[in-house]
Amino acid sequence: MKKIAIIGSGNIGLSLAKGLVKADFAEAGDI
Repeated sequence: MKKIAIIGSGNIGLSLAKGLVKADFAEAGDI
């Protein structure tokens, strides 16, 4: 259970990080 929770939270963290990076690129593209 602990491993699953860690992996799950890790995937969520990676998803959020990727979303922020994509948002930064989108803003740069708009400018």
